[in-house]
Amino acid sequence: MFGREGFVSISRLWRDFENQFLSLVRKRALACMEADPHSSDYVFGTALDLCEDAFLKMFDTLQLSLVPLKGEIMQVEPVLAHSGARLLLKTTAFDSAQISMRPDEAGPDGMWLKQMGSSAFCAADMGWLWPDKKGRPAGEDLEKILFAEVFHTLPILFERPSFVIPMELPPWSNDLLEDSYVRNVWSETRGSSICLPEASVEKWEKLQTMENVEVALRVLTPGFRTDAVPENRPKGGRPDKKNDVLRAYQQLKLKDENLSRKEELRLIEDYLNYAVGLSTLNRVRRTLRSN
Repeated sequence: MFGREGFVSISRLWRDFENQFLSLVRKRALACMEADPHSSDYVFGTALDLCEDAFLKMFDTLQLSLVPLKGEIMQVEPVLAHSGARLLLKTTAFDSAQISMRPDEAGPDGMWLKQMGSSAFCAADMGWLWPDKKGRPAGEDLEKILFAEVFHTLPILFERPSFVIPMELPPWSNDLLEDSYVRNVWSETRGSSICLPEASVEKWEKLQTMENVEVALRVLTPGFRTDAVPENRPKGGRPDKKNDVLRAYQQLKLKDENLSRKEELRLIEDYLNYAVGLSTLNRVRRTLRSN
């Protein structure tokens, strides 16, 4: 078990996050699935997958520490600014199901699936991911699958649930992992635990609010919006992208970067996972200048 003084493994933070927000994530996941039982848009896997996705997204603007039991500690950005490559990257539920069916990638007796995805990994049923005309199950049958304590996704550069960089990368990393992370991170940090410095943990914990988690969930499921209207948003009309873009701009700390409008737009669109107009970005910039 990891225990180097001055650092906290994000595996510990994951346990706290899951306990605090899994109920909220389950409601979002269920609402997404019930909105269209025939849709393949929401292939995040189980509610536990979506909860893990939201958790990992909360590190996008914080520097992480890759900490070996002994030796030099490496500080890394979770998202590379110019390429968008992610350290905490996972395969989709669909890709993970495909991987599990390939012996050369799954490994003998599913060795790679268990090492990277843990014993809690279970490949999704293709009928769940790509429902036919009958659609997905409903009611209790839907909740039984969606709320199962399993993951349908596989990590690429970390082992679940320890959040340790593997000594050897899984076979599926060859096509999915950004080369720059292979060169700059994995080769020098094999066996390291992904951590936050103790001094950053309090800052991270303050970010873990219902509002921020709901923003992350909207980013992760961009095609779906609940009927509930926050108290500070006028009822009726089309959803205003400005607030989401404003939060993304602040989370990505673009005010501190010397980037062109085009580069800012690309980073924001990658963060939000939907298109943003230049006029919206300009309104956000004017708002920030006036504050």
